[in-house]
Amino acid sequence: MRQRPELGVRLMLWAIIVLLAGCTSTQAESLPTVRLHNLQPLPTARQEIVPLRVSVAAMISPQGTVESYRPLLDYLAQKLGRPVELVQRRTYAEVNNLIRYHQVDMAFICTRAYVVGHREFGMQLLAIPEVQGQVVYFSKIIVRRDTQRRRFRISVEVSSLLPIPFPTPATSIRYTSFTL
Repeated sequence: MRQRPELGVRLMLWAIIVLLAGCTSTQAESLPTVRLHNLQPLPTARQEIVPLRVSVAAMISPQGTVESYRPLLDYLAQKLGRPVELVQRRTYAEVNNLIRYHQVDMAFICTRAYVVGHREFGMQLLAIPEVQGQVVYFSKIIVRRDTQRRRFRISVEVSSLLPIPFPTPATSIRYTSFTL
């Protein structure tokens, strides 16, 4: 009976030897050493600077639009510290679709295009112009030459009274409301 405890000790010694044999020096040498007193940030992949994409409906001409907006876009690029890319479209409806489908970051649009965009897909206003300390909107009323002059007040929609061809159906003046 005395052999049984001896056998248990031998088996335990063999198990310890087998377990320790798995920890060879070559395996320990291949593992990196971590020194907690000298920590360095992990290298990161270089990220490309994404340009701010700004859209405008080219009402004058593509070249005229670039010339008109270039100083403002250069200013934005300098202040933001990233490039600014101009994306032109022919109509305000096309510009609205760029905003709707997140193909541009912001756009310069007219009043009517904003109203349509806000109603159709929740377009949000970022900024509006302030002229001489006032936030107002001015429009021209186009009438035939033989029409008598009258004073107009904005209030009632008369877009059907203005059958004037415009470069884009979203142009704000076409839908401006007036009381005669």
